Amino acid sequence: YRLSAQEHVFLFMPHHIVWDGWSFDLLYEELAALYPAALDKRPATLSLPPVSYVDFAHWHHGWMASEACQQQVAYWKTKFAGVQVPRSMPTDRARQSGMTGEGAVEWVRIDTELTEALRQRAQDQGLTLNMLVMGVYAALMSQAIGSDTIVLGVPVRGRLSTEVESVMGFFNNLLPVPLTLDSTQPLAAWLQQVKRDMLDAFAHQDVPFERLVTEPEVAASANKVGLYQSLFSFQDARARQRNWGPLQHSSVLVMQKGATEDFGLWLMEVPGGLEGGINYNADVFDALTAQVFRERLLGLLRRVAQTPHLSVSDLLAQPGADALAFAAWLQSHAPTRAAAQGATAQAGAAPARKVGQLGVAQARMAEVWAGLLGVNARDIGLADNFFDLGGNSLLVMQAVAEAERVLGLQLDPRRFVYEPLGQLVPADVAPVVAQAGAASAATQGLARIWAELLGVSTQQIESGDNFFDLGGNSLLVMRAVSEAQQQLGLDTDPRRYVYETLQQLSDGARPAAAPVVVSGTGGAALVAAEAEGGTAASSASGGLLSRVFGRLGRRS
Repeated sequence: YRLSAQEHVFLFMPHHIVWDGWSFDLLYEELAALYPAALDKRPATLSLPPVSYVDFAHWHHGWMASEACQQQVAYWKTKFAGVQVPRSMPTDRARQSGMTGEGAVEWVRIDTELTEALRQRAQDQGLTLNMLVMGVYAALMSQAIGSDTIVLGVPVRGRLSTEVESVMGFFNNLLPVPLTLDSTQPLAAWLQQVKRDMLDAFAHQDVPFERLVTEPEVAASANKVGLYQSLFSFQDARARQRNWGPLQHSSVLVMQKGATEDFGLWLMEVPGGLEGGINYNADVFDALTAQVFRERLLGLLRRVAQTPHLSVSDLLAQPGADALAFAAWLQSHAPTRAAAQGATAQAGAAPARKVGQLGVAQARMAEVWAGLLGVNARDIGLADNFFDLGGNSLLVMQAVAEAERVLGLQLDPRRFVYEPLGQLVPADVAPVVAQAGAASAATQGLARIWAELLGVSTQQIESGDNFFDLGGNSLLVMRAVSEAQQQLGLDTDPRRYVYETLQQLSDGARPAAAPVVVSGTGGAALVAAEAEGGTAASSASGGLLSRVFGRLGRRS
């Protein structure tokens, strides 16, 4: 963006699925070498990384089947099996259908003087600044939800090997760290407990978050309140180069308008102290709530810097303007907190059967959710939300594919964030009835197509096999979709190939429209089916691949 002849803004927006914060540091380093080299018309001196992201992915795929992975999974299962079910954070407004997903931020600024005072307090106790701030924030959130147990979602870099430190890509993971607060203990003892819990979590950080939520012990804790009640992200100081040759630059704070969590705090070390923000879901929280929490956090941190020898309860009871505003917020949300307390107590009792309240299709969808989330379908009711039960974005995509397969419903994945089961699946939907004969023929035909594309024998492909696990990739998926449509008349959403087996794909595929033969370039014949709401392609340039991508665009 050109602001003037000598001032510009460079906006670089990668998708988080392929990029993390560490990759930005690498980008800064490389541009610091590339930019002046381009001006001087000379080659840049950049060394190649020792490994590639593909190397890491291959290693991690193998690690997931190892005993070391199982040991880490066992740690998390034991950890959550012994944790009291926490309460959800009271919101300013109830969740409604048709929510916007809009997010907002209240900026947090901690000056150099306070930052250094807190750093000294942390060092006196053998802590990092990260651990100290997390302990204070956890105490604040524990008081806010009215529960001694709080689970914080803590992002980690995931770059435990030096070989991957120079590789751009996505290595991050999210750790759900449960903390149990005894407010009568000295603040120093509480912070030491936070240190132990953080170090234990960091020692078991390789298991992907989406893998953890499939474990019953972990998923049970997420029932009704989500797997974590707040996000806490602390990014250490980064020595990013502020000059690329003669080009000087500084950062511009830009905040996305979406909300990936209901409530969360992120902080980053900068030359002048700490900067960050409280992100919140603007559909359920007001800006005033975020402001109250910001001032309360800053007030608590100032007290820790001035009088570090308090007990946790004394720290939380210290007077001040922030304490008065926070007490008023607690009072205004007392009914919501009481309801949450009752829900938590009920969650510990024997669950009542809810599926009886559901329609046939809704009960089928509840079974799909239960299988993905590792919970009992009997515990899922019409008012339950997929994410509140422990779901995540990757599991949503599987749920979308299953909804199309077993119910014939094409659902927008974004609806899963805000809508409960009863709104996602109408009561009068009739589940799809598979035709055994057609499914068998479709399975055999699809196996033959896979064998040709993957260079294997059909005898090597079983009904429970996944296309990617057999060696497929995204481009081959496009060809498989095209061939299945041409040879078998099956119309399949390419996204289903990521998660479904051969049998599931052939059972759930819809017959395509009547094939139409159209001429292609060089006299070649091309078979195309009518696009939904459109007309048959008239040339090779408007063929199946274009229309497959078009369908993806219409559904996203």
